Amino acid sequence: MQADLLLLLAAVGVAAALMSFKEYMFGGPCTVDEQAGCGAVYALPQARILGVHFSVLAPLYFMALLAALVVYTVANVSPAFHVFAALLAVGVISVPYLVYLEVRVARAICIYCTVMHVVLIAMAVAVCLQA
Repeated sequence: MQADLLLLLAAVGVAAALMSFKEYMFGGPCTVDEQAGCGAVYALPQARILGVHFSVLAPLYFMALLAALVVYTVANVSPAFHVFAALLAVGVISVPYLVYLEVRVARAICIYCTVMHVVLIAMAVAVCLQA
């Protein structure tokens, strides 16, 4: 498996998720208002699961992906790869819906969300090419 590539992609996902969280909680250059960019995406009522905003969940999700990969690559614990694969599958399956929310519902693009989507797809491609 291309462990280095997957670890790098997971780290990029963590960074984008943390930037998204910061932007959501404290504002920033991407969140000018609720009509454009990240602000429009963050304002969507669909951007929550059980009342918790995606920007709060995303760092936890990407850190779990990274942690599972680290355990697998460092300790060669195969169940960790199964955890990673399951988490990755959930993420990849959700990408089309999340892109739909951005493009069709919010009519805006969040750069941090886009980076996270690309990371998930790239990770899935890397895993599939290695299989």
